[in-house]
Amino acid sequence: MADEHFNIADLKIGVTAPPFHPHCGCRMIPYKRAEKEGSLREQVFISANVAFEFLAQIGPTEELFPPFYDFVKSAISAAGNYYLQNQGLTIAKELFNWGMYGKGMGLPNRVKNMLIEELKNSNILKEKIREYTKNGQDFDLQETSIEFKPNEANLHYSVQNAYLWLEGKKLGEPGKWQIYVKLKDQYDFTQFRNSLAFTDLANNLGEAMQRNGMMTEFTTEVEFTHIFEGL
Repeated sequence: MADEHFNIADLKIGVTAPPFHPHCGCRMIPYKRAEKEGSLREQVFISANVAFEFLAQIGPTEELFPPFYDFVKSAISAAGNYYLQNQGLTIAKELFNWGMYGKGMGLPNRVKNMLIEELKNSNILKEKIREYTKNGQDFDLQETSIEFKPNEANLHYSVQNAYLWLEGKKLGEPGKWQIYVKLKDQYDFTQFRNSLAFTDLANNLGEAMQRNGMMTEFTTEVEFTHIFEGL
């Protein structure tokens, strides 16, 4: 058991932490501090800590069964929602919940629209578009890829690496383009990442959850046409 404990609720974007894995047995919150403070926040993460330790006791191919399965899933769901809401990661929260309870179906339109609005304001996507508008010619780009960094946290923790299709048509006004965007990503956790980054910590927890049927992979796919200016 690791000697140093940390509270997952206190982690900030870009901060590193000991990686979660079913074999490491790392604790996610100090019991004594949580019991002393006794707030709802602390109680949520006490339950999550117990849930993580249940997962820590099983091997890489073993699965949990009721009643442990139900307790672990509900505890992690509560902690995940609390943390993502507290960090302002609203889209990541929606995808997290859909992975847990969406039964592998495609995202509802409400969540797609949230994602589209975030993409329209993404500087990373705008920079990608600039690569193809700088020569001033219309373009039709076949499948490529895009990576959203932690500085755009909602997209980083929702899709991170995704397939991308772009079409651009130059409009009459200088610097204005009509851009068609299609983005596709598979929301899943299939590999353990041997890293201390928080993104990889979250991935490794997702891997253990998916292996136990608590998280179901699904396809994130959105498309839209928008007027981009200054490109």
